[in-house]
Amino acid sequence: MARFPLPLGRELGLFMAALLLSLAGCSAWSQTPTSLSAAPSERVVQKPSPVEVPPASPHPFKVVMLLDFSGSSSEHRIQMPSAETLQPLLEAIAAGGGVMALGGICNDSNQPFTRLAIAEPPKFAAEKLHNPTPPSPVDETAVNPLRLPEKQREFDLALAEYNQRKAEDEALIGQHQQAMEAHQSAVQAEIAAFSDAIAPLLTRPVDCGHTDLWGGLQRADLLLSEDSSIWSTSPDTYLLVVSDGLDTRGKAAVTLTSSPEVLLINGSGSVGIFADLEHKAFESVDAAIAHLASVRNKADDLR
Repeated sequence: MARFPLPLGRELGLFMAALLLSLAGCSAWSQTPTSLSAAPSERVVQKPSPVEVPPASPHPFKVVMLLDFSGSSSEHRIQMPSAETLQPLLEAIAAGGGVMALGGICNDSNQPFTRLAIAEPPKFAAEKLHNPTPPSPVDETAVNPLRLPEKQREFDLALAEYNQRKAEDEALIGQHQQAMEAHQSAVQAEIAAFSDAIAPLLTRPVDCGHTDLWGGLQRADLLLSEDSSIWSTSPDTYLLVVSDGLDTRGKAAVTLTSSPEVLLINGSGSVGIFADLEHKAFESVDAAIAHLASVRNKADDLR
């Protein structure tokens, strides 16, 4: 059997050096892909959450309520509203802005109303939102390892831009929320003052000798016909009449030029002069206000 002589001296040294270099090269080559993919795989990208856009406010509306304080009111089972009864109506006006006025029907009903005027809430500038789309994370399995660092840098830049634009959207929404809070604080103060002002009217005795119904309707129509250019849209108009509908003063009939939706409220079903006026009849103020709230909700849903 042939034998190969072992390298000796200088030849042995060269052989061992070459062997060590070969082993080191294999180790470095096997570790290279791992070092390229380690950094990106350690990144944790949180799932982005969409920015919640504030809903649009309800549209403003005007409403006048006339309370009949003539002696025939008890005969026709007319129940005067309380402050609690009016609360849903006040809340509806507070939400979208508008006007509420309260007045009495008596010997001479052509008298000033106690009124509440609420400005429209601040409008949210939705057109200023960026609504950015989050970038898609790098799919490491579909990228050449040599190009992975470049792709990851591109993703990092896109993610930073997305976060910046989202932060700007959130700041815009935060400013709107602060404006809404300030508006609602002012509105609640105005409602409290109005509630104090109408308290004597809600508790006054029902003792008028005459019923000047046409005079009250004329005054109500004048208020509902006032210029509406201060509003972003023309407010709908409503007239709530808590009365038996019987006029005893004999004034000339009036035309309601404001074209309000008329709600006649009494417990006997009496209509009086409203037989010639388009209206809807209700047994109680609570029922009439619930109907009005439903009408407002449907109108806003259709817009």
